[in-house]
Amino acid sequence: MLISRLLWACAVLHAVLSATAPDQEQGPPWTYADQSSWGKLSNSKCGNEGDQAPINIVTTGALKQPAQPLKTSGHSSTFGGLSWNYTWPLVKAFLGTTPRGWQVMLTPPYDTSTIFTFLNGKQFSLRKLEFTSPSENSIDGQSFDMEMQLVHAASDGQMLISSVFLKVGLVDGNEYLSTFWPQFPPKVTPDGTAAQIANPYYAALPGGRSCFIFNGSGTVPPCGTDTIWMVFKEPLVISRAQRDLYRGALNASSAHSGFLRFAPPPAGVVQPWSTDLGMNNRITQPQGSRPVLFLPMSNPPTTMSFDLDGHFWGFLGIGLLALSVLIGLLALICLLCSGAAKRNVRSKEVYSAESDEDRQPLRRFPQPVANAPMQQRQQMHPQVQLWQQPPSMGVMPQSQMGGRPPMTQPMQFGGPGQARYMR
Repeated sequence: MLISRLLWACAVLHAVLSATAPDQEQGPPWTYADQSSWGKLSNSKCGNEGDQAPINIVTTGALKQPAQPLKTSGHSSTFGGLSWNYTWPLVKAFLGTTPRGWQVMLTPPYDTSTIFTFLNGKQFSLRKLEFTSPSENSIDGQSFDMEMQLVHAASDGQMLISSVFLKVGLVDGNEYLSTFWPQFPPKVTPDGTAAQIANPYYAALPGGRSCFIFNGSGTVPPCGTDTIWMVFKEPLVISRAQRDLYRGALNASSAHSGFLRFAPPPAGVVQPWSTDLGMNNRITQPQGSRPVLFLPMSNPPTTMSFDLDGHFWGFLGIGLLALSVLIGLLALICLLCSGAAKRNVRSKEVYSAESDEDRQPLRRFPQPVANAPMQQRQQMHPQVQLWQQPPSMGVMPQSQMGGRPPMTQPMQFGGPGQARYMR
């Protein structure tokens, strides 16, 4: 009787464990919403102070090193004591959807042939890419729309994470992400989707390699320490559609409704930012006494910066105003040119309608030649008869006048008196 009861109790316990097993597989035993409890988990180092990641990088407090140039040759590039080497420009990977976001897992042999060499000469192999939104690290209190973390591992198990900020800008989309961004499974799957993508060392690193380096930890429990962080200062530009696609997929694949963190958008992200979509970033941790090194690049690419944080609409308004003024000036110039052309045509038409006589000078009769005979002078002016001054001041006979009105020679004021005929 006792044995049968024990067997029945074991069967019930097994059924209970079997029934609860699927719920345990839905997600990890922690949430982004309650990060204060991470330090209470078994074997967790999340509660440590002064060695955790991410952090807010204060640029004025970073230890600036001498500037170094970036040199590229074939499949290798070096920057100071750092180097990136890869064998194949294209790699095979699995695109996985997990409860805490998308992952790109490099498959053999690509995960061991994409090598990063650190300052001390230690080599790390690139294993996977992970994404968070918003960014986990920040610079001078400013976050970014997303963060792409290139997770490396050394042969002894030490981790190195290269962090690339992703910032929304005026682009159709980041070319590298566009090649595989829509291919992630819509639901959580253990296997993922096989894909062939460009090598991250070839297409996923920013042109400016200036970076901040510090010791930290993992950003999810158990928050293992002894992790090297390299945070590139220059962000890559993505589209708002790419950011929102990731955030929407993150909500659809999260472990449960309370898994993600819901809070007002942090400073630095580009609006509009939906607060109905959760966030999968760990909040920044105290830097403590850890130093942060800054390695500047002496030959950064020359690009025109365009800040969207609060200035985009102002720049857009100024641009539209300048464009409208330019269009107005062009229209005014065209109108003036058109009016001048019409006036020129009308003047030509009027001038062409004139007769030859109208185009002659106003004084159309030649002057009488001095000492010329009277008959010749009269022939030169057939309409006008010149009157010869009589020898005396008497009245000229009417018969000599030919019935024409009396005329005199022009009077000269101030000179000798002139005879004037009066009727």
